[in-house]
Amino acid sequence: SCKIPLTKAKASVSSDGSPIIRCDFCKSSYNLQTGEKMESEDTGGFFGGVIKSVFAANADSAGPLRLFKLGENSKGKLMIDPSP
Repeated sequence: SCKIPLTKAKASVSSDGSPIIRCDFCKSSYNLQTGEKMESEDTGGFFGGVIKSVFAANADSAGPLRLFKLGENSKGKLMIDPSP
């Protein structure tokens, strides 16, 4: 939601067992199966709140994230399917 690329975000499992990705910068979490933003008790504190307000371009930045199908080619390389 802060418009910072999620290249260094951490993937983990939420308390209900859902796979999530979490932005280290603003502390937003998203469900990796649906792309929906998840409610979090950790708002990132004062710094996280400032970052969200400065970098969030509009109300649409709350998600959902665009998801992609992943696969592996015959040589073991990761392939990303851009089709919706």
